[in-house]
Amino acid sequence: MGWHPRHARGGRSLALGALAACLLLAACGGSPSSGQASRAPAARTSSGSGPVPASGSGGGTRVFSGSISLTGAVVVSGDWTDDAEAWAGSCQSWATQSRVGAGPLNVPGPGGPQGASVGGHMVGLAFVFSTYAGPGSYTHDPANKGLEVDGHVYGPPASYTLKVAPDGSGSLTFSNAANPLASSQVLSGSESWTCK
Repeated sequence: MGWHPRHARGGRSLALGALAACLLLAACGGSPSSGQASRAPAARTSSGSGPVPASGSGGGTRVFSGSISLTGAVVVSGDWTDDAEAWAGSCQSWATQSRVGAGPLNVPGPGGPQGASVGGHMVGLAFVFSTYAGPGSYTHDPANKGLEVDGHVYGPPASYTLKVAPDGSGSLTFSNAANPLASSQVLSGSESWTCK
């Protein structure tokens, strides 16, 4: 991985936006594993104004909130809000359709694609699931996964599990996401969220 957030000169949002864009571009090149539906990717923008379903989906913009815990090179624990998803449908339709029925699923996290302060640390998640096909558990996916904490990139993790419920709530656990510039720096963690 040749890019690192310390090389970006445009600040925090540029670094996380570039990380998300790199992960989304990698997700577009992957092929779905056998037995899973192929979906055209829908990009999440760094401004947080990602795709919005067609009119008639009902409801206002959804807000995801939850908690995250990271251990290893950095210890982080705290609550977060992600109101940057711009999903105008119901939480149930978000879980079912993942952005107008087209993957990839961007896992909700602190502050959305911009990241946010959690427990005194800047945290941004970029876990993308290009083969997302609705509520359930996912442990293998060709899209890239990673996170950024305090300006340091970690990932991809050695293992991960995403669980999404029909109501839009869910959880993510991962282990051994290494800093590509210092492989001895490793993070493991978990988060859970609700959708309202």
